[in-house]
Amino acid sequence: PVRYYSKESLSIGNARIYVLNDTINNYFGSKKSNDRSGMLKLVFGRTSFLFTGDAGGRVEDDYEKRYGSFLKSDVLKVGHNGSRSSTSERFLKFVKPQIAIISAGIANKFGHPNKLIMERLTENQITVLRTDRSGAILLRSDGNVITSINWKEMETSFNF
Repeated sequence: PVRYYSKESLSIGNARIYVLNDTINNYFGSKKSNDRSGMLKLVFGRTSFLFTGDAGGRVEDDYEKRYGSFLKSDVLKVGHNGSRSSTSERFLKFVKPQIAIISAGIANKFGHPNKLIMERLTENQITVLRTDRSGAILLRSDGNVITSINWKEMETSFNF
């Protein structure tokens, strides 16, 4: 069984996660499965992150109408692996991210991220982090500043 989370918020310590999906609204049931992806906003102090799953451009328009300036976030997880069907110019104007994360496999058969999306992000002066180039992407927020962590150089110790 598939369960879709719908319009709620969760508090975890000093962070708040907003589930932006609205499964009760009629538009939700008429969308393709990618467009029903969970859209989440994480707010911690003065920093915020928007996770868009595989949502495409039409759904981005729906979210703009519903949430407007609430979508503004420091970090945007680019929709649908950086495919041409998501991360519209208009959506970027609402979100206004400083950092964009693209989760895409190395040499994936779809050619993600799409060249148009990369140009769009560059033209908007957004720092782009890509899993196909960096592997895992780790960002840390103290509530004021977001820091990128180089996981390849991290030392980890375990006490048993």
